[in-house]
Amino acid sequence: MPMKEKTKNRIWTAALGVLIAVAALLALPALLRAALPAREVEPAESLEPVVYTLESYAAAHGYKLSDYPEALVELYEKNPDARRFVLEYPAKKDLDPEIDLSEEVTAGEVPALYQWDERWGYRTYNGNFMARSGCGPTALSMAIIGLTGNTDADPWTLAQYAEEHHYNVPDNGTSWAFIPEAGAAFGLRSQVLAAGESSIAQELESGRLVLCCVGPGDFTDNGHFLLLTGMENGMYRVHDPNSPSNTAQLWTYDRLVSQIRGLWSLWRA
Repeated sequence: MPMKEKTKNRIWTAALGVLIAVAALLALPALLRAALPAREVEPAESLEPVVYTLESYAAAHGYKLSDYPEALVELYEKNPDARRFVLEYPAKKDLDPEIDLSEEVTAGEVPALYQWDERWGYRTYNGNFMARSGCGPTALSMAIIGLTGNTDADPWTLAQYAEEHHYNVPDNGTSWAFIPEAGAAFGLRSQVLAAGESSIAQELESGRLVLCCVGPGDFTDNGHFLLLTGMENGMYRVHDPNSPSNTAQLWTYDRLVSQIRGLWSLWRA
């Protein structure tokens, strides 16, 4: 074979080798992916509160930011636990879901209920959304259900009772008189309790619940009702009707005492 022809063959052979190597490199990522076990991907919907801002969620779902009332925009900004509730407002605000707590309450236990639950949170209480103004009815509802087992005493039923009997204070939440009066109407007895570490512990250790009104601090910028449900390692279990995050924590007396404005011991009549 002439020298010129041999050189040409070597060039073609080298070029073919380069093409094969490049093709192998391009195919390598796909081969590696096929060899690795599949990674479970969380559904997109469950990531929405993290991925979306209120503005981007509205745009992605065909809403306008103006579709969200100012009170709910403030709730979104202040309370990460309630963000999904706020995001879904345009889609769910006109629904009228049934309220039936009977299947989610364990006898002898105090349920953790939240004022921004979609079953009642979009409804109006005291001139605002139940999600913003319904801590009193929700806290007392938890106490009634926990002590009596009466699941008909849901937060919306208690909110209606408060308005019908004028225990709601426009622009100022729920009056303190609501606690003993509505409690008695739904099968509880109560007494005002002094803010002392030993007195609170004694009530809780006897099986009673302590409903607490707090001022500005860890739970609120103004006023808020929450429920003390027991003791653990010398600290209080708190059911905060506005925050699962707070409910999941244990709280010391020293942390709470400066925020306490009023206390009521509650037990079954």
